[in-house]
Amino acid sequence: MCYFANVNSNTVSVINTSSNAVIATISVNTFLSGISITLNG
Repeated sequence: MCYFANVNSNTVSVINTSSNAVIATISVNTFLSGISITLNG
């Protein structure tokens, strides 16, 4: 999985790296500037 911050649309795309397909789009608050991912969630 890959998570991509879409700054201009205030969303995060979840991408399946095996198929290169967007499998989900998550709405987030305004002023998105990046995301943090940790190994333990």
